[in-house]
Amino acid sequence: MPDGGILECSYDDVNGKTYLRDQNGTVSSYESDDRFRNRKTVHGDGIEEYEYNDQNRIISYSEKTEIKPISLMTAGEAGSKL
Repeated sequence: MPDGGILECSYDDVNGKTYLRDQNGTVSSYESDDRFRNRKTVHGDGIEEYEYNDQNRIISYSEKTEIKPISLMTAGEAGSKL
């Protein structure tokens, strides 16, 4: 980041999730479907969910707020959950 902050990114291949921790420590997760489209995004303050048609166009979007924070798993922790 221009201000010296660091973004940390990790990928859980088994569950198709990407985790991003920003310079403030806030973790967001991005869940993909089998066509690598973003199906669900979990932020510190809400969830966004998407559905797509066969032409990869978004046909449904929903947003929810007031959720519990998520934590960033290491690759080893993700593997141990199997």
